[in-house]
Amino acid sequence: MELEEAVELAIRECLSEGILKEFLEKHRAEAKEMSIFEYNQERHMMQEREAAWNEGREEGLREGIEKGIEKGIQKGMEESLRDPHSHAGLYPNRGVSVW
Repeated sequence: MELEEAVELAIRECLSEGILKEFLEKHRAEAKEMSIFEYNQERHMMQEREAAWNEGREEGLREGIEKGIEKGIQKGMEESLRDPHSHAGLYPNRGVSVW
């Protein structure tokens, strides 16, 4: 069922059950339009929140990876300074001495 049909059905049911009868008899078109608008606005806001959450999550992951890499580099440098020969086996085929 389409949104417009569902709103129309709800208005008819309210009228038949006497719910907001006077108001709906006078303002049926406006009530219908506002119901559809509010539903679409709420749906839009929910989609915007979801998109913002996903964007924030992706940014957080990027920042976490960057910080992890920075910490790994820093830790590797600190270890190299403490023991210069600890990484000597990293490039065995290049004939390059670390220190």
